Amino acid sequence: MGLLDELTKVVGDKFLGGASQGGLMEQVLGLINNPQTGDLGGLVEMFKGKGLGDAAASWISTGENQPVSNDQITSAFGSDMLQEIAQKLGISGTDVSNGLAAMFR
Repeated sequence: MGLLDELTKVVGDKFLGGASQGGLMEQVLGLINNPQTGDLGGLVEMFKGKGLGDAAASWISTGENQPVSNDQITSAFGSDMLQEIAQKLGISGTDVSNGLAAMFR
């Protein structure tokens, strides 16, 4: 199952609770569509640069998604970006990395 399929199947209260989870999905979709991050290709390259290329490739292809840990999410996105997302959503940076790791499973 690809990343976009996974994002759409996430249940609102699976990890963070309804409003926060929806907001987190919105932020991820914003990154995917953001020319400053290089859109989806740029995000995949970012993950490749952090040694997570196989995992990223699994999210955008068919088949099982390779999981990533909270620490790998923090390494890939950087704590500044996670903190920026956290501030927008009114949650902690840890909640953001936990939520993203759960989404990418």
